[in-house]
Amino acid sequence: MLLDMLGILVGFMAVMLLLSLVVTALTEFLQSLLRLRPRNLTFCLTSLLEQALAPAPGEAPGENGAEPAAAPASAAPPDPRQAGKLARGIMRLHRFQPRRQAVTAGAGVSAGVAAAIAPAPPLSSIDLQAVQDGLVRQGVELSPRQAERLERLCPEAQASMRARFERNVKRVAFALAVLVAFVMQVSSLSLLSRLADDAEFRARAVAAGERLADAGEGGDGLILSPRSYEEVSEAALADLQRRHPEEAEYLEQASGIGASRTDILAELDLILREESHPNRTALLEEYARLLDAEHRRSIGRSLAQLGRNEAELAALDIRPWHSGWAYYREWENVLGVAITAILISLGAPFWHDLLRKTVSVLRDVRPEPARPAGYGSGRVAVAEEARPPRA
Repeated sequence: MLLDMLGILVGFMAVMLLLSLVVTALTEFLQSLLRLRPRNLTFCLTSLLEQALAPAPGEAPGENGAEPAAAPASAAPPDPRQAGKLARGIMRLHRFQPRRQAVTAGAGVSAGVAAAIAPAPPLSSIDLQAVQDGLVRQGVELSPRQAERLERLCPEAQASMRARFERNVKRVAFALAVLVAFVMQVSSLSLLSRLADDAEFRARAVAAGERLADAGEGGDGLILSPRSYEEVSEAALADLQRRHPEEAEYLEQASGIGASRTDILAELDLILREESHPNRTALLEEYARLLDAEHRRSIGRSLAQLGRNEAELAALDIRPWHSGWAYYREWENVLGVAITAILISLGAPFWHDLLRKTVSVLRDVRPEPARPAGYGSGRVAVAEEARPPRA
């Protein structure tokens, strides 16, 4: 009885994990396609600047509250209505970062390139120093009041950005969980009933569960999400440098950081253009081909992994839209699919960790397969007979 109960649990968790893997892969793909991270960062950075640059009561927009004589001639008064433009400028200025070393003027690098690719970390969060540097490099000078407000609000904006991003991802994941459960037509109620009544199906589900439990920690070995151009740019740059070692002086200045393929190519274009490189066009075209090839390979690996997960589901008689609209004429199926959607929205890491623990218990209580009588002594006797006599 205990083994049957554990088998039902393992089989059920295996199906939930396989469906969660499909949801996770689709979520990661949409997250990359819709550029949720950079959009979320831009939104929160804009909100931060709007609050920090907001004029005090009685102060007109565009007045920074500083003494006119103290402001440099090149400084522009910050205007909260320009917060979006300033936020995008800060992110753009922090895209061009050196991949291996800080770049400074001299040593074969012009002042223009050194200024364009200042050695600061890529902007992936709301960092106070990065925001201040970005404003300065856009010719904006803050008043003491605005600087104090920016410093005070920055930690709050960072926490708000993280919470907002997690909320958005959860919403996308839940919507996709509903879609996957609806298309795959998996009712949790029917699945549990079949696992309890069909011993052969339960054995197949348990075998699948044990295979999945032996995968990487947290299900990492089961999830291969498509990588963005930025994530594959390092491999493309390394390949380009292997093909053109004589161009290492220029290629090592590129970071491969950018919100899009165009931005990544524009970085190397800027470096080569500043140096008036004679082979600029040829190198850029080859870099673009290598980026595209790495990106296609990443997508191919993700699709192959998705295909393996689909094959695992098919082995358990779970196929997309197998019964058509007729499946939803019974309210029990509608309820069961709704429960499935809620469960798989918990995520693949959750189900993989739970499955590993349950499989471990199952293996502990499962009896060892019985061995034939005299199994051990028989092997010794045969070995003794087969041993050649001593001289």
